Amino acid sequence: MYSQLSAVPGIDAVTAASTIPLSSYYNLSNIAIEGRPPDPPGHEPRAIYNNVRANYFRLLGIPLLAGRTFGSQDRADGPPSVVVSREFTRRYLPGREPLGTQIRMFRASRPWTIVGVVGDIREDGMDRPPQPYVYTYDEQSWFPAT
Repeated sequence: MYSQLSAVPGIDAVTAASTIPLSSYYNLSNIAIEGRPPDPPGHEPRAIYNNVRANYFRLLGIPLLAGRTFGSQDRADGPPSVVVSREFTRRYLPGREPLGTQIRMFRASRPWTIVGVVGDIREDGMDRPPQPYVYTYDEQSWFPAT
């Protein structure tokens, strides 16, 4: 369906994601951050993760604050890249340059490198504070966004 929508005349861009903002449905993962001492069991950093396709941030109006979003350099056979939210950097990387930091998610053995920081979104309602977010790119994921 994604490629069919892309081919419709008058459609400038399409995107897809494993979850959508304000749906109150989201995926959580424990996060291990390179250079940060391990937290006690049960107190590990956690973040919402969303597997997205190209154009996601632009079409949803989520601003890029540092680095880059996903693109052609993020191939399935390349080093895994992630984009994180401002709240992720505030909570888990205070006073530290996020770009280039490696994290591990899903108890995976391979690290993911932070390539960009984007603005926060709300997940549980506009009256609730933003949560830390990690975005993975559909081209590099083992589960599709659509």
